[in-house]
Amino acid sequence: MCLENPEEVAFTGTVDNQSAYYSALNAGKPIGLARDGHIIVGPHTWYGSRWTCDMRDACNGAFVDDKYVYVATG
Repeated sequence: MCLENPEEVAFTGTVDNQSAYYSALNAGKPIGLARDGHIIVGPHTWYGSRWTCDMRDACNGAFVDDKYVYVATG
């Protein structure tokens, strides 16, 4: 499916009245794998809020459970 506004799906968790895989309800689950081997997680933290600038580094990554992951942000 091709979406006109994929960032809206990432932040609202719905498209065509269907839940998206990477919604706030299942925050922390991998949505991808970077070429360097690090996991990419969705735009929501484990607390249901979005990742903020002070929660991630210059590479858009953060340590979660002693593992370095990249976070998807919009």
